[in-house]
Amino acid sequence: MRKATIENTTVFDLPSEAVGDNFEITIMPSDVDSDEPLPAVYLIESNNMLGTVCDAVNNLMFGGEIPPYCWLAWGTQLTVTSASSSD
Repeated sequence: MRKATIENTTVFDLPSEAVGDNFEITIMPSDVDSDEPLPAVYLIESNNMLGTVCDAVNNLMFGGEIPPYCWLAWGTQLTVTSASSSD
């Protein structure tokens, strides 16, 4: 199974000794050139909803409902294992 890729994002791996797990940090900077600080949208535990939230917030921004923003999402790294059958 391949992980989905969201356009214009950068993904960082952040190991945590405190919890003994690795976190996956996804950042999408704004494509608006601004000298002013931009608001940020934070998505916690993004494993299940990253694509949905990205689409919803982008639609609000492109529709003029919210100002340009950047977003940050973090979730635990998922390990995909394949099922094996024994004869």
